[in-house]
Amino acid sequence: MLKSLMVAKAKEMLEQEVLDKEEEKQRYLSERAPPLQTGGMSFAELQDLCRELHAKIDEVDEERYDIEAKVLHNTREIKDLNIKVLDLRGKFKRPNLRRVRVSADAILRSLLGSKHKVSLDLRANLKSVKKEDTEKISDEIVGDDRPGLVWNRENEGVAMDHGEEEEAKPKPKTFLPPMVPPKIPDGEKVDFDDIHRKRMEKDLTELQSLIESHFENRKKEEEELLALSNRMEKRRAERAEEQRIRAEKQRERQNKLEEERARKEEEEAKKKAEDDAKKKKVLTSLQFTGYMQKTDKRGAPRKQTEREKKKKILSERRKELNVEDLNAEQLREKASELWKWMYQLEAEKYELQYKYTRQKYEVTVLRNRVSDHQKNTKGPRSKRGLRK
Repeated sequence: MLKSLMVAKAKEMLEQEVLDKEEEKQRYLSERAPPLQTGGMSFAELQDLCRELHAKIDEVDEERYDIEAKVLHNTREIKDLNIKVLDLRGKFKRPNLRRVRVSADAILRSLLGSKHKVSLDLRANLKSVKKEDTEKISDEIVGDDRPGLVWNRENEGVAMDHGEEEEAKPKPKTFLPPMVPPKIPDGEKVDFDDIHRKRMEKDLTELQSLIESHFENRKKEEEELLALSNRMEKRRAERAEEQRIRAEKQRERQNKLEEERARKEEEEAKKKAEDDAKKKKVLTSLQFTGYMQKTDKRGAPRKQTEREKKKKILSERRKELNVEDLNAEQLREKASELWKWMYQLEAEKYELQYKYTRQKYEVTVLRNRVSDHQKNTKGPRSKRGLRK
């Protein structure tokens, strides 16, 4: 039962995760690529729309290329880390795990939360049975025809006659003393109405005091609740502002790193070009022009940088846009085609972003595993070195 509940809970969580991902994807696409509306647009507006969509497609395609490169890098890193974990796993002896007793109710409560209402405590659910009921059930199972368990009908009849004679005897009557009604003592008369009125007034004053104290306490609780909600709202706003500032700083830091990397690549390429020019100039001065031409033709081509590869791939994907020779209907069809292509790129970009987020978590987990395995493998070696 517990295993089936765990499997059902896991299946429910996976289905909910898929639904949440699909909802988030639709929301993202509706924000990044809203539905196209070309009705009522003039010829110039349609041309501007096509140019805008074409420029946006280039931008989205470049972002998708960057995320795809990160995903490929993480895929290679995950593969290497898995190999490293498998390699380190056989270098140390795993410690024996201590057995912990956890009840089925605790496991179900952790899985189901507030939905857990069924208790699996079998001892608490046992039904108490009386001794007479057990004897009756055992007699019914065994039967009356077994040896040693035959009823004595004659003794039973004699016992019944004896009981009837005892019931026929007259029962003795209990003696009760005569009841005398109470007498009211002589003297001053007691005003019961006055006593009742005073009691009612006392109850009324107590009730009023209770009502006043209740309303005072309620007013204090409402004030405390209002102050607490204000503090929570203030804290939520502060946290949102801190997250925004942190995101801006992270974005600025990333932009600076990218600019620095691009600057270094440009400097290296420029320096390499200058060195090549100097070498060629020296060799030409030594009358090795023919030899250098042959080596340039036969030599291996220069290795492209990542930026050059990216520029080449994006230039191959990019299509030229010509909207000058199209009429209004053709412009609408072209705008619809460009929007569909942009929508597809946005969907692929979202999937790559989701995969990249999952890969970051997986890389972190694998790095922690590698560090744990390395710690466990270093311990015994250091001890053996000390013993020697």
